[in-house]
Amino acid sequence: MVLDTPVQKTVFLYGHLPNAQSLSVDKVIQFDQFGSNLVIEQEEIIEFFTSFGIDETKTVVIIGDSMDPSAARIAWTMLYFGHVKPSCLISMHLICKNMVLN
Repeated sequence: MVLDTPVQKTVFLYGHLPNAQSLSVDKVIQFDQFGSNLVIEQEEIIEFFTSFGIDETKTVVIIGDSMDPSAARIAWTMLYFGHVKPSCLISMHLICKNMVLN
């Protein structure tokens, strides 16, 4: 399973790996009244990841841009809740894409 963590959904729509699903970090965190990023409730995260087809049998590759910490936070969240198979692939997607187009 491949999860792409673009900063904006429109970036994902312009290009991504085949069969990748878009996942933004705001789906796996919650904010308290002081603006702190907190871990989402376990029941919510299990339901959310299940809706993506993610369970303990799946290896998940999370792709993110090198200037955006979202991929690492999503991988950390998965590890926090006991998923043992997340992997992070930090890329310079936009830079690579621009080099191919030029």
